[in-house]
Amino acid sequence: MLGACASTPPTENLTPAQWRADLQVLARELPARHLNAFHVVSRATFEAAIADLELRVATLDGDHIVVGMERIVRMIGDGHTGVTGFDHADVLPIRLRRFGAEWRVVQTRADGQAARGARVVAIGGVPIAEAHRRMLEVTPADESAELRDELADQRLTKGIFLHGMDLARDAQHARFDLLDDQGHPFSLDLTPGPTSAVGPDSWQDVSAQIPLRQQHPDDPLWCQPLQDERVLYCDFRSYRDLRAPAAALRHRLQVAPPDKLIVDLRQNGGGDYFVGLHQLVNPIAASAVNQRGHLFVLIGNLTFSAAMSNAAHFRQRTAAILVGEPIGERPNSYQENRQLSLPNSHIVISYSTRFYQFAPGSAENRIRPDIEVKTTWEEVKAGLDPVLQRALD
Repeated sequence: MLGACASTPPTENLTPAQWRADLQVLARELPARHLNAFHVVSRATFEAAIADLELRVATLDGDHIVVGMERIVRMIGDGHTGVTGFDHADVLPIRLRRFGAEWRVVQTRADGQAARGARVVAIGGVPIAEAHRRMLEVTPADESAELRDELADQRLTKGIFLHGMDLARDAQHARFDLLDDQGHPFSLDLTPGPTSAVGPDSWQDVSAQIPLRQQHPDDPLWCQPLQDERVLYCDFRSYRDLRAPAAALRHRLQVAPPDKLIVDLRQNGGGDYFVGLHQLVNPIAASAVNQRGHLFVLIGNLTFSAAMSNAAHFRQRTAAILVGEPIGERPNSYQENRQLSLPNSHIVISYSTRFYQFAPGSAENRIRPDIEVKTTWEEVKAGLDPVLQRALD
C-alpha cells in the first residue's frame, strides 16, 4: 500500500523491472501528492529525468539508482522533499566542515582519529571541490546556497552517496587524501561503522576543549548557567521529549530569572513548531527576560524546519537579538512533509503538503541574524565558539 513510511527496510536487491515500476510510481505519485511539485522544475524536465533513469537501470547498481532518484526528487526544490532511509547506516568515521576554500575533519570516531584536524584534498582521487560540486546535485534545488553547501558536505561522508557519485568503489570503502597541519600528505581508507557505533557519544571533537554546543548531544533541551549565573545558556536541539525540560526552563524563568537568556538553535533540525511556540517561545515572550539586550537566539545554516519557524517567531514575538549565520532554509516555502513508500524498494520519499510564510513580505526570502558571526578553523580547533561569545559580550 502506498502511503506513510513503510516498516519494511529499504532494499536495493531488485530486478530492472522492479526498479522501473518504482520509478513509475515516483513519477505519478510525487507530483500528485506534493502541494506544488513544479514550482521550480518543469514537469517536462522532471519526466525526462525519470525516463532517462528508467533507460539506464539495467546498467546501474542499486547505489547509483538510489542516488539517481535523489537527484530527481531534489529537483522539486524545497528542503522537505527528498529520498530518506538509505543514508543512515553507512556513515564514515569522520565529519567535515568547510572553511573558505578548505575542508577540514572536525570530528571523528575512534576508527577515524588519524584524520582528526586534517585538511581534505581529494576523495577517490577527485579533488574535494569537484566532489562537493557533485554532491550539490543531491541537495534541494530551491534552498539557499548555504544550506545546500552544508548538506553536500554531510553527503561527502556517507557511503551510498560517495559510491553513487563515483567517488568510491563501493559504499563500504572510501579513500581520502589529506594534509596534516605541517602540510604533509597522507591517505586513509575509511569504512563505515555499524549503526550501533555511530551514536552521538561516539564522536570526538577536534579540540580537547569541547564547546557547549557539542555537549549533551542526546538532550532535546538543556541549560547551563554562565558568568556567575547571570546568564543562562540553553541548547535547544530537538522537539523530542521537550515537555519536561521546557517546563523546567519556564519554572527557572519565573522563580529566578537570569539577567540574560541565550537560546541556541544552531543544531536543531526541526519537529513540530507549534510545540516550540507554545512551550518555549510564548512563555519566554511573557517572561521578565524578554527585553532588548537580555534575550539572544543563536542561529545557523542548519537551523531547519520547525527550528527555522521558531527562530522567526522569536524575531516577531520577542525582543530577541538573533546572532550567528543566516538560516539556510527559506522561510517562505513548501513544508509540512508527508511520506510515500515505493512498493518494491521500500524507499521512502518525503514530500511537502503546505506552503508557509514565516517572513511575509521578505523579497530575499531569508532569515538573517541581527549580528552575523563567522567561525574560523582556528577558532574551531581551539574549541572556541565565537557566536556564543558574541552573545555573552
